[in-house]
Amino acid sequence: MASSCASSVPIFAFLGLSPLRPKAPRFIPVAWQPPPHSWVKVNTDGSFHNANQAGFGGIFRDERGFFLGAFSYKATAFSAIEAELLAVIEAVRVAWLRGWVNLWLETDSSMVVHYFKERNLIPWRLRTSWGNCHQIVSQMYFYISHIYREGNSVADVLANYGAAHAGSHWWDSMPQFLVSSFGHDLNSRVSYRFA
Repeated sequence: MASSCASSVPIFAFLGLSPLRPKAPRFIPVAWQPPPHSWVKVNTDGSFHNANQAGFGGIFRDERGFFLGAFSYKATAFSAIEAELLAVIEAVRVAWLRGWVNLWLETDSSMVVHYFKERNLIPWRLRTSWGNCHQIVSQMYFYISHIYREGNSVADVLANYGAAHAGSHWWDSMPQFLVSSFGHDLNSRVSYRFA
């Protein structure tokens, strides 16, 4: 047994690899959480493959995790962060129009969370829209948080739908293509992120 282990060391050296095992991966549990009583939670996401294939989407849910509505748009965007920002701008606009003024917005983009603190970093094409979004948010009870993408799968499905389908879409009842990922969240099932 010792001779076979010893003979493998030169192979590692020849390939420029260490025979030592790398550090074991960490598994981070990720689960979608409902908002507090009388709040609405919206999860948003952007999808960007290229300027001709970009989209964004979002889903609104109540304190029990029940479906309130969802949107998906084909986007005119020139980067992934623009698609993410467009999703947030639309989510805030819809919430305001529907009177959902206790709003928890959750995104898998840590940059979007940062942009709420540093407005001057926004891409210039979106500065006016972002300023309008901030004006609405200032009149709401508003909270924003980051979630790993493993916990944002429903919004991801909507963003990809937007990238693949022309126009804008709003659903008052849940579309069939969301049922599986929505059920995963509603049952508080845990996904794992490998770090």
